[in-house]
Amino acid sequence: MSRKLAVPLALAAALAVHDASAAFPTQQFQAKAVVAGNCTVSESGILDFGNYDPLTANASTAQAGAGASLALLCTRGSHPHIAMDNGSNGSRLLFNGGGGANNQLTYDILMPSGNGAVATATATSWGSTAATKYDVGVTTVSPTTATVVEIFGTISGGQDVVPGTYTDLVTATVDF
Repeated sequence: MSRKLAVPLALAAALAVHDASAAFPTQQFQAKAVVAGNCTVSESGILDFGNYDPLTANASTAQAGAGASLALLCTRGSHPHIAMDNGSNGSRLLFNGGGGANNQLTYDILMPSGNGAVATATATSWGSTAATKYDVGVTTVSPTTATVVEIFGTISGGQDVVPGTYTDLVTATVDF
């Protein structure tokens, strides 16, 4: 190697070493995300009481209703409670469109014994006060896995009503 080339290479190597050992200022910063509890709810089916017969079958026996459910998708760790209002007719009354006491059936919505399709009706009325909301429990499944809550009801026996189709519209509210 010629001497003329060796000096510039040595100078370039010295500058490279000097640049590599130079202190550069550093600063740390925090990364942050907030995950809020959240739930979505969808309904399936109708709380169906079937045929109510005040003359024989339901003269003194209550008529059970089932077939409706709620599917909740919630953030893991959230703790949903479900409230049920008294329906659009107020006081949990099924109306057939006519007026008067003979055109309405009183009914109740009952809490399930637990979550899922294996749940059965309890004797506890499901309402909207703190004591009558259904406690779904702390969500331990992925937010893509629905927690299913069955809805049950009952119509008291011996109600004196005229023939017709009786309906009401109930609103479920999920607190989480």
